[in-house]
Amino acid sequence: MEEKIVITAFQNLEEITGIKGNWESIPPSYVDKGYDIKVKIKFKKRTITLYGIVKKEIREHQVFNILEQLNQNRNVILIAENIFPKICEKLRELEIGYLDINGNMFYTDDANYVFIETQQKKQTTVKKNRVFTKTGLKVLFTILTEPGLINAPYRVIATKADVALGTVNNFMKGLKELGYVIEIDKNHKKIQNFNDLIEKWTYEYNYTLKPDLHIGNYRFLNEQDYNNWENLDFKTNNTCWGGEPAADLITNYLKPGEFIIYTEERPNELMQHYKLIPDEEGYIKVYKKFWKNNTQNNYAPKLLIYADLINTGNDRNLETAKLIYEKFKNYR
Repeated sequence: MEEKIVITAFQNLEEITGIKGNWESIPPSYVDKGYDIKVKIKFKKRTITLYGIVKKEIREHQVFNILEQLNQNRNVILIAENIFPKICEKLRELEIGYLDINGNMFYTDDANYVFIETQQKKQTTVKKNRVFTKTGLKVLFTILTEPGLINAPYRVIATKADVALGTVNNFMKGLKELGYVIEIDKNHKKIQNFNDLIEKWTYEYNYTLKPDLHIGNYRFLNEQDYNNWENLDFKTNNTCWGGEPAADLITNYLKPGEFIIYTEERPNELMQHYKLIPDEEGYIKVYKKFWKNNTQNNYAPKLLIYADLINTGNDRNLETAKLIYEKFKNYR
């Protein structure tokens, strides 16, 4: 648990609003249920007791896990260093209480309604580990989708990730610094905290790497191609679906409204081959394909599809992302 986050959050809450809060440890049986602390928050005429879930950051897909916990106990509050605005909106919609270290807070019950949104920013800036640089994220993606590579020679990893050999060396040092790799013996390493690493890659990919990959927005020239998108025949092994259409091909659970294409083809080739028209407001977002391994079944690797869905914040997409995640876990 991030004790510093809890202390800072309550200090700033009291400084901004006068609302006092304190916390204490909880029995192991509650820890096993996913709670971290017991929280007491004192309003003017009433003190409420809640169970706190403490996170460095709250990401979109975690809301589903929290909802499952709320089915057993509604007296829960999320405490995090950073909760992104899109997620705050979702939490308020679901009436899930939250508090961040800036003192931003939401809580509602039969007797209280608290909504505090301050512009103060008290997060401390931490130097980004080399694992989560733009090139590091490419290496991490390659290893997460092919975990056995963690024991491959660095030159093999560099070739598969399409990065310089020195990048892999720096990446591995960073991965060890963060505690995600353990040495089994002289020749064998193992990734640990795999799920946490997936979460961090998903977040950093969407906010660090993906914007630079964006080529442009398009739409279909012919409306019937929108309705029959699954019949689109990608002519090379360098183009595939991501996001909603890829998820629908895998799960048959999601009717796409927005489309993502990953490609190594040039814009004029995209227009010629697939009858796409550039459109700034277009529903087809085209991104540069950044991995080298061949695509299968016309869609990107499941980890990437999962990341695309998580970034939308759409309820149906989040549900589908959870299905994709389970398939990815089983695949690896």
